[in-house]
Amino acid sequence: MFRKDNTPPCGRMVPFVRELVSHARIQFWAIDVVEQPELVEQYNVRSVPTFVIVEDGQPVYTGVGAGCLSELSKALFGHGLFRKSSPASQ
Repeated sequence: MFRKDNTPPCGRMVPFVRELVSHARIQFWAIDVVEQPELVEQYNVRSVPTFVIVEDGQPVYTGVGAGCLSELSKALFGHGLFRKSSPASQ
C-alpha cells in the first residue's frame, strides 16, 4: 500500500487492509510516498492510497483509492493468494 503519513484516508485504511491480507499468502508493506520516491516512480504511483499486488517481481494488480478494497480482495482471490481457511475463499 502506497500512502502518505498524516493523510486521514490512508491512516484509516491500514487496519482494514492488514485484516484483509492476514487471510492471504502475501506480505504487506505500507510504503510512505515521501520516504520512498524511487518505489513511487517504479510503480507509477500518482495518488494515495494506491495498492499494488506484485507476483514474481511484476505488478499484477493496481488499485487506487478507498473504494478499491473490494477489487483488491477480488484480485487476491483471483490470483490464488487467499489461504484455504480464509472467509474470503469460501
